Amino acid sequence: MLKIQVELIAPFYSKFIETKADFPVSFEFNKIRFDFFAVKIEAAINKMTFNICWISKQDYQALSIDDAIEKGVAALNHIICYIRTFDLNSTNLILISPRTVESVKLVVYEADEKRHESFHVLTYQEPHFFQEYFSFLNQDNWAISFSEIMEDADKQLLEINLLVDANHAVYEGRFSEAVINCLTAIETHTFPLLQEWLKGSFLNKSEKNAENVLINMTSNAKMELLFGSVKPEYLQKHSQLLEDVKSVNKLRNNIIHKGERASKSEAVFAMNTSSQLILILHFLIEPDNSFWDNE
Repeated sequence: MLKIQVELIAPFYSKFIETKADFPVSFEFNKIRFDFFAVKIEAAINKMTFNICWISKQDYQALSIDDAIEKGVAALNHIICYIRTFDLNSTNLILISPRTVESVKLVVYEADEKRHESFHVLTYQEPHFFQEYFSFLNQDNWAISFSEIMEDADKQLLEINLLVDANHAVYEGRFSEAVINCLTAIETHTFPLLQEWLKGSFLNKSEKNAENVLINMTSNAKMELLFGSVKPEYLQKHSQLLEDVKSVNKLRNNIIHKGERASKSEAVFAMNTSSQLILILHFLIEPDNSFWDNE
């Protein structure tokens, strides 16, 4: 049996923790017993160091830093919800998220012998293609600047808002919501392209006819049509991207229809995949463009 100790520095402060001598140092959450204590960081009134411990049967070599942080953050949020019942002076932050943790120290004990110790300063980096897409949006030679888009509702593209919301959801630990937003962003950007292409195949070039066909197509069939027939000059060579989009669709369906919960890595994967597809289609980046030389 292993004793896992995670020391988190997080932007939360509670006078209640500091002053209540009878504050519980042990509690049960998700059928796991946690030990807990916290101290204020000097000269940073709104931050505390939280030390959270639990017993695990897991091999410590298989315990990732992300796993430890997520379990520690979940336990910490349980404590914060409890504190808010009693402490109206706690900092105005509803929940801690993995991204808001500033650093983590992980220590693993086996039979009171220290088997592992590591310290990590944490910085969040947006998924690569998410960063690339918004870098393109900020280029001076684009007709509408990103700042204009965000300030003027009439110029906003819904898929951009959805990607921004997905990024905030990852920031706050709402990973399933991020996945759903990413797939919706893909559908928002690609539906008009598919509709316009299908319209050309009817004698009666009606948007309604094209819309009816699309409504009855599966998401995977729409993507195969998009990659193979609608925009092949930009997408046909990106076979792995097509498979990745299908994977995001499957993940979204499992969340909605089976009640599954996405992990942080799955949410980041969804953001990267959706951003790459929308980047290509938005700026019409061909496969032989020099942009791909460094990818």
